[in-house]
Amino acid sequence: MLSASEGAEGNSPRHQFQLHSYLRLPRSFDLDAALYHASRLLVSQVPSYARLDVRFGWRLGERLEISAVGQNLLERRHLEITGNDVGVRSGYVQHNAYGEFTWKF
Repeated sequence: MLSASEGAEGNSPRHQFQLHSYLRLPRSFDLDAALYHASRLLVSQVPSYARLDVRFGWRLGERLEISAVGQNLLERRHLEITGNDVGVRSGYVQHNAYGEFTWKF
């Protein structure tokens, strides 16, 4: 049987990193990207994964912006948690996209 500290250690990724980029482009455009990586979880048998999120925005003045966002673009879905405990369901993160309209007042 695992001790509490051994179980917690196996349920956290041994290695993680995040890399973010925020670019202001000409003609009031922005391009932002974020790359994430987490190594596998030993105890709950979740494989390692990488995730890429991208946002393309257009500033239409000081107070108005329109953006298109894509999340988890490298894979159709990836597992982040397994339902080994009672009442916990396995959690998959799907890729998705959405538009955003921001008005600052």
